[in-house]
Amino acid sequence: MKKEGDLKNKKGLSIIVSYVLLIGISIGLSIIVYTWMKTYVPKESLECPDGVSLSISKITYEAATKRLNITFRNNGRFSIDGFYIRGSNKSAELGEISDLSLAKELIPLNKDQEETIYGDLIRFQIVENSFSPMTYTTRSFNLSKYGTMKKIEIIPTRYQIVNDKKKLLQCPNNKIQEILTFNA
Repeated sequence: MKKEGDLKNKKGLSIIVSYVLLIGISIGLSIIVYTWMKTYVPKESLECPDGVSLSISKITYEAATKRLNITFRNNGRFSIDGFYIRGSNKSAELGEISDLSLAKELIPLNKDQEETIYGDLIRFQIVENSFSPMTYTTRSFNLSKYGTMKKIEIIPTRYQIVNDKKKLLQCPNNKIQEILTFNA
């Protein structure tokens, strides 16, 4: 004759077995999902080559008219396609995040402006990587709707062939941050 304690022990044992199976299945599924997801992550990071460099040779900010004029110089070894430009009217500290997109405030060079604007990105011309090394170009921005601008941040971009596909790459290692001084 079976005792009541033996039934409780068998029931407790089956609960432990079910927990072990549940944990084992969960670990097995997580290993399968991890292995599958590893194939989707690129093995090397997409970065611009070391010779990409964009600098500001002259910058003026007229506080009265809120007009920003920037003369860029491509002082690198490679052509550049364009740049992201953001600004801040709150903080002039370098390293702080610039929260305002300034690309849409670009003043056209002429009515047949060659720049193309995509969100925060300004491309120099329709032709890819058109801003050649050792050349200069000036762009102006009307920042009147932002109040007094204190800082700007510029990140160059370029098109590059990666795995037989053309990719637009940001060059965050070549980011320019400039604290603005005011001209009356």
